[in-house]
Amino acid sequence: MASPTPPAAPKLQINGLSRISESANSSPVAPASNDRTALKLNMYRKIRPPPFRHAWSFYHEKSSFAVDAAAAYEERLTTLLESIITIKTFWECFNQLPLQNLKMRDSIHFFKRGVQPVWEDPRNVHGGSWTFRVKNHVSEEFWKEMLMLAVGEQFSDAIQSGDDLCGLSFSRRFNSDHITIWNRRANFDTSVTAIRDVVLAQLSDDLKPKEGTYYYKAHSEHKGFDEAIAARKKEGEADADADVKMERAKVEEGEAERVMLKEAEAEGI
Repeated sequence: MASPTPPAAPKLQINGLSRISESANSSPVAPASNDRTALKLNMYRKIRPPPFRHAWSFYHEKSSFAVDAAAAYEERLTTLLESIITIKTFWECFNQLPLQNLKMRDSIHFFKRGVQPVWEDPRNVHGGSWTFRVKNHVSEEFWKEMLMLAVGEQFSDAIQSGDDLCGLSFSRRFNSDHITIWNRRANFDTSVTAIRDVVLAQLSDDLKPKEGTYYYKAHSEHKGFDEAIAARKKEGEADADADVKMERAKVEEGEAERVMLKEAEAEGI
């Protein structure tokens, strides 16, 4: 009998954007309590950056023009890969997202685990977002640098206590793509300003946005917000769940060790 074929790297089919393979995250291997396993883990820690502070998920959102306009938001939203907690898995996924083939008005979202990229999620209901209009020819590089700031906790470390970074979105448009940064509290002016200042200070010089190409808006100011909140309340999800979702986003030490051991085994370490 032929030996089994090793799992392929994560793939993304742009027609319908199928879910990315979770080979890097699934079936976690519980670390054994022997010296060899401990040695392997220590070695891997030395040659790889530490795991992220939070777990992240990639989503694909189809434009309402591509599906029935009356369809529930969840029907347009596909989870591509969740519980991304190492830079290795992040790059495997990111490199399989051919944004140049993303259909007009479709979006890719990168959010903390347990938080959906919707206004009515308990983590977002009182929040807002910065929107940057970025020319198509540089938008992918802009998006990549923004994601690096997010996983590097540059935004979270800058905003004030009681607020939180929820996620980022890339939306395909005709001339200028929209890249947004979502935070939890729209009324925390210090946080809102801090997020903008991180972008202006940290992005590469040739990517820095010009005045007038970006703005901040509370989710509650959007048309359709009240209807979305009413529908979510009818489903019975309370704002009190928000702090629980924040805890779900944090990476626990045991979880990180399982993922890092699996990666080490895949690399033959």
